[in-house]
Amino acid sequence: MAASLRILYVGVSQLQVDRYKKLLEQAGYAPGAECLESIDRLAISLEKDRWDIIVAAGRFQGGGGGDVLACLKARRSDVPSLIVEGEQGEEKAVAAIKAGASDYIVRGRHARFVPAVRQALDEFRLIRRRHRVDRELRAAVATAGRDRVADESILAAIGDGIAIQDTELRIVYQNDAHRRMLGDHVGSRCYHAYDRGDGVCGGCHMAAVLQGEMSGPIRHCIDRARATNTFEVSAFPLHDQQGRIIGGIEVVRDIGGRVVAEEREELSIRDNLTGVYNHLFYAAEAERLGRGRHFPLSVVMVDVDSLAAINERLGRVHGDQVLKSVARLLTSVFRVEDIVARVGGDEFAVLLPGTGVEGTSAVIERFRQQLSDEPIYVGEERVGLSVGMATEVKRGDLQLALHTAEVRLYEDMAARGRLRLQNGV
Repeated sequence: MAASLRILYVGVSQLQVDRYKKLLEQAGYAPGAECLESIDRLAISLEKDRWDIIVAAGRFQGGGGGDVLACLKARRSDVPSLIVEGEQGEEKAVAAIKAGASDYIVRGRHARFVPAVRQALDEFRLIRRRHRVDRELRAAVATAGRDRVADESILAAIGDGIAIQDTELRIVYQNDAHRRMLGDHVGSRCYHAYDRGDGVCGGCHMAAVLQGEMSGPIRHCIDRARATNTFEVSAFPLHDQQGRIIGGIEVVRDIGGRVVAEEREELSIRDNLTGVYNHLFYAAEAERLGRGRHFPLSVVMVDVDSLAAINERLGRVHGDQVLKSVARLLTSVFRVEDIVARVGGDEFAVLLPGTGVEGTSAVIERFRQQLSDEPIYVGEERVGLSVGMATEVKRGDLQLALHTAEVRLYEDMAARGRLRLQNGV
């Protein structure tokens, strides 16, 4: 039975919402959603309904993800939130996490969405569970070192690794799961126990929590027994009855299996050589978009001229380098929401949802200009690219557009071949 999931989208396009809905359904969820175009009605929606997660665009008309996070903080809401941004940037991701976001996702990186949702929901459940045992944990800190039996009775049965640190980052308690994962380090400071360091690690999440700052979960790799283990580590402040921070709770989860699954999921939809989407994912997206509402919908086909001759004359290594260069060029010119895929040995295709003839022609012109400014060479030979495009404005005609784009690609290939003959090339 599909797990019910209530999602509040803020400033996220309908195209992205539809994609996320399909991904969640494939992952076993039954998503129900409300979409807000601006932040104006956010407070009302939070008051009116109970949400499992909030997904906000990094920037939208009249606001941005930072405004959504500020609103949640002002209302003391602990609903997990994801920020979806159109460009990758470590500084933006760090800023979003520090502001209270559960995760930061680059728009178009679809393989990251479902794992991020799962992680945020797991973290939310962990926070709720932490609230339930907060009183017992305060007692555990007070008695740590005096009554280990009482400590174990509180936390030994919890499956996640749990440790308690005092305000000097000294580990005063570990449950059995934490010891199994990281070893017995009671009495040691965390930076020496985990990283063999002599001082507080840069960006330490526990140090931030002890200073009253918010810290999202981090991934930490530790080498043990000739193997590298990947853990997800979260930190929460521990308060006394007067509300003063007297320590921190560290929750550790072994996510090695999840990391492998995420990597496999990403690899399953990517072309091994170029890193763009593969033909199977392209065909699935073409079918989905063809049934959707994202028209006009354009298709661009790109073929590498004489790739077979390059492979035969110079070797496949040179041909592979050409394909990688073409993939980099395509991903730099087209939008992150466009589907760039390698669909054949020497052929690429791009789906442009919501883009008509004029917009697609402009992108192709930029593509040709960039290729002219930064040509691709094999030795001293300049590599040519043939292009075909077509646009459909209504649902049901996508197959015709795919066929038309392919025909125009072959026409461009023929024209370029005649031009090379006329020039004696």
